[in-house]
Amino acid sequence: MDCHKCKGGKKVHLSLKDDHNCVCDKVKKIVQAQRQVEFDCDSSCHQFIQQLKGDQHRVQHTTIPFMLYCESTCKPFIGSGYVQKKTRCSSDHYYQYIETPFFKAKDVDKKCCAKLELLLPDTDFCCEHHCCDPCTCSYKDNPIKRFLATGVCLTVDLNKFIGINCLAPNTPVDMGAY
Repeated sequence: MDCHKCKGGKKVHLSLKDDHNCVCDKVKKIVQAQRQVEFDCDSSCHQFIQQLKGDQHRVQHTTIPFMLYCESTCKPFIGSGYVQKKTRCSSDHYYQYIETPFFKAKDVDKKCCAKLELLLPDTDFCCEHHCCDPCTCSYKDNPIKRFLATGVCLTVDLNKFIGINCLAPNTPVDMGAY
């Protein structure tokens, strides 16, 4: 985790300037990096240039998942929302509540307001015990295999966070196809 400052004398690690928001800077860099690898088309100039350079066999991920740490508690921020799902026996839809500490940065503005997508962790435990329903799965004691892109986004003020923990790049699976 980078750049901490907790109230009550706990963890203290800041950038050179106290008024500088290192969490916002990190998320902006994540958005820039993700835009560089964003998949546009199967046949684009960028794709062909990469092939010409010999990069076509390289695994290229689209996302840097991360966790944010709250200023007041030094604990991970938990994002929540509702995802629309279909019932198994009909074409009816319902909404299922989800919560997760994992996010994909979609955009950040100049004032450090960020649009974040909730990423659900997927583990072997989920499929063994919950009929492959990641919304009811516990990830804390089980290794995360991959992330599921939920399509559920929220907007946060990055100035309200004191730390960020980035995970290795990967490509989340669309939850609708799961």
